[in-house]
Amino acid sequence: MKYDGWIYTDQISIPDTAIVGDSISLYVKGGAPNSCWYNLVLNLTKQSDTLYYIAGTGTYESTDGLCAEIYQVVDTNFIFKPLNAGKYMFIAKSPGQPDIKDSLIAISAKGVNGR
Repeated sequence: MKYDGWIYTDQISIPDTAIVGDSISLYVKGGAPNSCWYNLVLNLTKQSDTLYYIAGTGTYESTDGLCAEIYQVVDTNFIFKPLNAGKYMFIAKSPGQPDIKDSLIAISAKGVNGR
């Protein structure tokens, strides 16, 4: 049996604040339950100007259904650049698990420097 499916998003790490126009790193870690999973990939998808989804996919393949109980891990850093001041919401999706939510407040450089 072989198919592509969703994997778990286990952790997201996003700064609390950023300056509009700056590039920031968003760390994401995910995984799949056993050794029959491979080609694990995490994706950041824009849903609207301020809402982004994080989800992962992978390929499951087994001829006999026997898979070693070794959690397969994938992690990545996405570079994100807020274009406007305001709150950005990130929602990490996992099959059968509650969403992981985090947010980032982008402030204008003008607000930071007091100009």
